Amino acid sequence: MDKAIHRKCNTAKWQNLCEVRETFDRSSYDFLLSHYRPLPIRSEEDNEAALKIVAELSRRDDLTPAEEDLLELLTQLIEHFEEQHYSFPEDMKAGPLDFLLELAQSNGLRQADFVGVIGSRGVVSEVFNGKRGISNSKSMARALGHRFKIDPGVFL
Repeated sequence: MDKAIHRKCNTAKWQNLCEVRETFDRSSYDFLLSHYRPLPIRSEEDNEAALKIVAELSRRDDLTPAEEDLLELLTQLIEHFEEQHYSFPEDMKAGPLDFLLELAQSNGLRQADFVGVIGSRGVVSEVFNGKRGISNSKSMARALGHRFKIDPGVFL
């Protein structure tokens, strides 16, 4: 281990990371890096190439620690690229009510169909008109998740 890294590892802040890295097989990771050469993802082509490697590694059950680290690194690079290029602005993101309205419409449901599922007729009306938030009630979110067989988290 080089002297600068050794000094850094002697500080409490870096101790745990350094202990893990000292047991890491550096040569196998260096080989992987020379073979795959991960770089910042700057284009669709770069992203597709990284996705292929991630898919290849994800199919395997017998990854070495070096391969697991490469998989994690590529996943982080892909997530960063996709957040920058594919995410919606905050004002365009759907909220819990948007999900409910879309699910109701696509399933041919009316407000009356939710009476007894999420509350009384008055509660359902308030929810559908945006006067009462679904995210304020975990039990309402769970009931809607159960009704549509989806993760209740979309309503929170």
